[in-house]
Amino acid sequence: MSQYTINDSNNSFNNTNSFNNVWNNYTIVDDRSQLLSWLSSLEPRSRHRDVQERRVDNVGEWVIQTEQFKSWYDCSGEGEGDKAVLLCYGDPGVGKTFIRLCDQTKGQGPTVTCFYFDFAARKEHSATSVLGSLLKQVVSGMERIPEEISRAFQEQKTAIGGKSPGLPEIVKMLQAVTSSQHTFMCIDALDECAAVHRIKILDSLEQILGKSPGTRVFITGSVSIGPNKDDIIRYLRARLSEDETLDAMDESLEADILERIPGGISEMFLLVSLNIEAILQEPTIDQRRERLSKITDGLGLGDAYEATIERIKAQGGNKSVLGMAALMWISHAERPLQAGELCQA
Repeated sequence: MSQYTINDSNNSFNNTNSFNNVWNNYTIVDDRSQLLSWLSSLEPRSRHRDVQERRVDNVGEWVIQTEQFKSWYDCSGEGEGDKAVLLCYGDPGVGKTFIRLCDQTKGQGPTVTCFYFDFAARKEHSATSVLGSLLKQVVSGMERIPEEISRAFQEQKTAIGGKSPGLPEIVKMLQAVTSSQHTFMCIDALDECAAVHRIKILDSLEQILGKSPGTRVFITGSVSIGPNKDDIIRYLRARLSEDETLDAMDESLEADILERIPGGISEMFLLVSLNIEAILQEPTIDQRRERLSKITDGLGLGDAYEATIERIKAQGGNKSVLGMAALMWISHAERPLQAGELCQA
């Protein structure tokens, strides 16, 4: 009986220790989660996952083959400030978002952060929230939270209602955590950021680069160039390979698509994407040929959008009503909606 009691006491003691260990682990995880949310409420990684799912293999390959990219990518040339920033310009919709920089750097040691600007969410994209998001991504990849950041987080708890870090504090933190490592900061569609915030972001990045010789900044924006023709053909081949209506496609039609679309409407990647979807929605070869002819006879982006809306309206039952309602919610929302939010609406 006494032996059983001793064993039971030991078990109780061990169970108590186990409970304390689990509780402490939960507390550490919870504190880490709260700290990351304190740095920034934005979650650009969710947008990045969406981009990854839609990206076609090897599209954007030409960029990493350029001498400008190779010179910028070589982190061994520390201290060469003029090579620390790489700008990739192009018209809206040319496919810059799909360039495979993150694939190039994945698994090779450097920390890779990203941020995707969206005109619809410009009110949320202040310099403080954007730089905080980059800092959040750097810190989330670290095994241990840097002491200076942990201390700042604990100190803000003493303020009434808490205190979010300001831009100067975030810049200092980024300088500290990136000063001794290789970091890539990838910023997409900077031109969609409000001018007042854009200036502060560029100024902050300059300050960070001054203290972090191993940091590289990759920025895309809209100015003047078009998509690469090989990328368009590669993208079209990928979409054609996914076509599920096999009896509505033959070798002749496929060859015409690969010839006429890159040659006639290659000025915008978005336009190419919308038009190949319009073709593949048609149920027969003849209807697909007719759609291809209309597309390559000078129809522009507005026509592609109009055709997309017409296809939505042509669906039977409540599908068309639901489709148009979804478009109304998306177009009138003050910020991009999450899938769950749209379903609830």
